[in-house]
Amino acid sequence: MKIAIIGANEYQAKLILKCRENNIETHVFAWEDGAVGKQYCDFFYDISITEKEKILKKCIEIGVDAVLS
Repeated sequence: MKIAIIGANEYQAKLILKCRENNIETHVFAWEDGAVGKQYCDFFYDISITEKEKILKKCIEIGVDAVLS
């Protein structure tokens, strides 16, 4: 399973870690500055959470199963 997570602050970091515990591949979208969750995710994309079209395009390319925040 592949999950896209919008944002990488301390709250999303908890979600990323929970996904990791359950062997769920994480694709995280956020600015790199302050992205606490970057160190825990499988794939990180330095794309602002406000750039919906860029995130959507990448999610389609990846073939994610769900999008969370």
